[in-house]
Amino acid sequence: MAALDARAGAGYDPRFPPSFPENAPRMLMPLSSGDVARLVQETWIRRVEQHTVLASTNDRALEMADSVHEGELPLLVFADRQTRGRGRAARTWWSAPGALTCSLLVPLDQERLPMGQRSRLALACGVAVARSIQESVPTAPVRLKWPNDVYLLDRKVGGILVEVPSGSMARGVLGLGVNVNNRFSSAPAELRQHTVSLCEVAGAELDRLAFLVILLRHLEEQFLGLCTQPATVLEQWRRFCLLTGRQVRWNSAGRCLEGICEGIDEEGRLLLRTAHGVHRLVTGSIRAFDS
Repeated sequence: MAALDARAGAGYDPRFPPSFPENAPRMLMPLSSGDVARLVQETWIRRVEQHTVLASTNDRALEMADSVHEGELPLLVFADRQTRGRGRAARTWWSAPGALTCSLLVPLDQERLPMGQRSRLALACGVAVARSIQESVPTAPVRLKWPNDVYLLDRKVGGILVEVPSGSMARGVLGLGVNVNNRFSSAPAELRQHTVSLCEVAGAELDRLAFLVILLRHLEEQFLGLCTQPATVLEQWRRFCLLTGRQVRWNSAGRCLEGICEGIDEEGRLLLRTAHGVHRLVTGSIRAFDS
C-alpha cells in the first residue's frame, strides 16, 4: 500500500510514492504532490493522507482519531480504491477505479456543536455533496434520500457514513463516497440497475480533483453552518429531499411503517404520516419508495 501524506506547511513525502499504471487516464490517477498541496492551500484541509488501496477510509480515520494533533484537523484520508468500504448498518460500499472515496477527521466542539445536533452531520454532508454535484453536473436533478444517500436521476450516486470514535466525543469522521468517473460494467447486477456515476450523466469524465476541491469547500460551509445556523442547513436539505410526498416503507430493528413522507423536522428526524398520525423517526432506513 502506498501512502502520500501532506500537512499544512509541509510537502509531499517521497518515501511513499503512489504506484499506479503509467497509462492510466488522468481522471483516474491518484493525487500527485501538487494535487495534495492544492487541497491544503485551497480548502480547509490541514493534512492529507492518500492510499492507493485501503480497506476503509473511515476505519483508517477512526484509527488515527486519538493520535492526530488538533492543528492537523481537518484531516483527509483519501483512497483510490477501497476493498472493504462500508455504509450504514455494516452494508458494503462497492467501488471501482474513478470513484471518489474519502473520509474527513474533524474536530467536534461541544459548545459550537452540542451532542444534540451531531445527528445532523450526515444531513449537512448530504447538502454539501448535493451542491457539489449540482455545480459540476447542472443539467441533472440531484436529490437526497434520508438519512445518508445521494441520488441523481433517481439512481444512487453517493453515500455518507458519519461515525464518532469510541471513547472520544471531541472528534468525528465524515465518510464520503461519490461515483465520479467509475463505470458499473463490472458491478453486481443488482447495483447496475440502481446506481449511476457523474461521468455517465455528464457524458464525459470529470476532473476528480476539481470535484474534490468543490466538495471540500461545500463541506466546510455546511459544517460551519451547522455550528452557527443549523436551521439553514436543514432548510437546504429539505429542498433536495427525494422522498417528500412519496409513499415509503421504513424499517428499523424488525419494525416496519408505511406512509407518506413529509420531509424532516427541525431536529432532522424523518416525518412519516401513517393512518395513526405523524411519526418522527431518528434511526432506520427507507427500504422502498414509489416513483
